[in-house]
Amino acid sequence: DLAGRMPRQLLHGAVDWSDRIIEGQQHRFHYTEQLIALPDGGADFDTAPMGREEVVFYFDLCRALIDAGWMWCIAQGERPAQWGQESTHSELVAFLRDVEATWMSSPFEGGASPSFSIECCRRRVPQGAGVTIEGMSQAAPAEHGLDCDCPLCIMMAEGMLGVAFMGVDGHHLELDEEFAFSMCATREQWQEMQAEFVDEYESENEVCCDVEDTATQSQPERSLAEDSGTEEHDRKDANTDAGTDKDADEFASAWSGAAADKPLPGDADGHLQLAFLLTEIVSDLQSQAAPAADIKALNAAFVDYRHRRPEDALSVAERFKAALQFLAERYPSLVSKVADMHSRIDEQLRMPVRS
Repeated sequence: DLAGRMPRQLLHGAVDWSDRIIEGQQHRFHYTEQLIALPDGGADFDTAPMGREEVVFYFDLCRALIDAGWMWCIAQGERPAQWGQESTHSELVAFLRDVEATWMSSPFEGGASPSFSIECCRRRVPQGAGVTIEGMSQAAPAEHGLDCDCPLCIMMAEGMLGVAFMGVDGHHLELDEEFAFSMCATREQWQEMQAEFVDEYESENEVCCDVEDTATQSQPERSLAEDSGTEEHDRKDANTDAGTDKDADEFASAWSGAAADKPLPGDADGHLQLAFLLTEIVSDLQSQAAPAADIKALNAAFVDYRHRRPEDALSVAERFKAALQFLAERYPSLVSKVADMHSRIDEQLRMPVRS
């Protein structure tokens, strides 16, 4: 009995409410450093309202089972007709149950399994990477699951930015342009979101075109040694590359504005500030189809630089600078940014390494 409501209303009805409870648990963790799950022994546990992650995984599981069932039917060919309808039905159900069990227990995109995430969702507790949850025997994976080349993500995996709360928001469902599997409660909300995606896509294309035009009209290649002579000149070049628009711009360069030269709160060693700048360089390299090995070598040099011992500071810093210089010589558009990174590294070397 749905009391006159549509199934979709019941499916999405508690998503925002559940989000607020789990978000409150995250805020509480910053003060108590404890994650406490709701009991799972109540009579209403199995019929509790579905939270965001459970709805997302429900949709993903439906699609996985539909795909697996279709492929099973294709693989069987004419055999089901020979077995009879009842036998075919039993075989297919058994096959899909195995698919479901495997899917539910397998890591999702390198992170926790859907089974664990759904339990956390039902027990209204967030997944803090590597944090033990009181009342549950399992904890979320300790490492950042995504295999990406973002320096900030690498620092997150090391725990340098505090506890990372993992979760699935269902964004990937919206990329399929299909309302049936959308996290939007109404078709009107879904249509608005799709229109926003189109606007973002067109804006990104305009930015990419502007960057390509700028690169085409750029001056002849300069050597890194010539650019590294004056720190102020290097930073002005980087700001010029980023544009001079004073308004806030989500596509603005990490070098733009005064924030690029001001220490970040809680970043006494300046590593986080370097990571933001290096992330932009990595993004530039990816946009120019740089080999993955070159990007990984650059990230590895930055990891070594951040974890350097005082007695190895100079040699480790030189290796990091050499990795940057190698890429600047291969990709001239990075010359001014790399020269600025060199000056920042030299400046940090004059500071004591904090333990």
